[in-house]
Amino acid sequence: MKLANIQVNGKATLAIQKDGYLIDTQKLGGPIFDSIKSYILASDDEKAQLKSLVEAVKPEEQGPFNYLPAVTSPEKIICVGLNYKTHILEMKRELPAYPVIFAKYPNVLAAHNETIPLPAVSDQMDYEAELAFVIGKRAKNVTREQAMDYVAGFTIANDLSVRDYQRRTIQFLQGKSFDKCGPMGPVMVTRDEFGSYENERMTLKLNGKTMQDTPLSDMVFPVEVLIEQISEIMTLEPGDVILSGTPGGVGAGFNPPIYLKDGDEVEIEVSNLGVLKNKFKKA
Repeated sequence: MKLANIQVNGKATLAIQKDGYLIDTQKLGGPIFDSIKSYILASDDEKAQLKSLVEAVKPEEQGPFNYLPAVTSPEKIICVGLNYKTHILEMKRELPAYPVIFAKYPNVLAAHNETIPLPAVSDQMDYEAELAFVIGKRAKNVTREQAMDYVAGFTIANDLSVRDYQRRTIQFLQGKSFDKCGPMGPVMVTRDEFGSYENERMTLKLNGKTMQDTPLSDMVFPVEVLIEQISEIMTLEPGDVILSGTPGGVGAGFNPPIYLKDGDEVEIEVSNLGVLKNKFKKA
């Protein structure tokens, strides 16, 4: 299924996308879900009941609503750097022996169609298209062969990065932690419906111009290896989200660099996941 966190009349609810329409699950008369995370934590019986209700209903135009981030209350937001060879080359870095991981925090969360504030202290905010995946059950010391059993679903993320702050120290954290610099959405597609991510393609457009375009099979460390490596270090909990890295074509890789400006619009598309769209406004 394609699940979305939305807000209707100021209240958060879970919606299911069907035939191009969003269905508010709280109108179906079944189990009550207020978020994708509540769905992840639900029993198999509750999930099956919801699926049956959605299959039976005829979708219609949803009234006024706003999207919320596809992940709203993660315990952990884990990011992977230098995970596409094209990006490693443009950053003039060496191929890592192990996944390069760092963290973001919930203050970065933003939604599809939300306007992102450009920082007042910098003019070097950069885009990074990323495939994100959400953990579906507790994972510790998981092998790569088992890894996909622990994935609830996939979504799109933009790992917005303030490059001058990122370069202040050898740690990425400062440049990755500005408010609203982690839009995710518009939906999370469950693993069974999304299928094999290696067959999909990811593109990013800046004001309609394609800047990033790559098959997801180009990852240095695929999703299964990331789960294996990260779960060796920490216990992954349901609702945790992992951003799997960005390909070549980031603004910092151009000469001169291309950074986001007031009025810019970024669209990230992953086949079978939809399009994550955000506009940018100077704070």
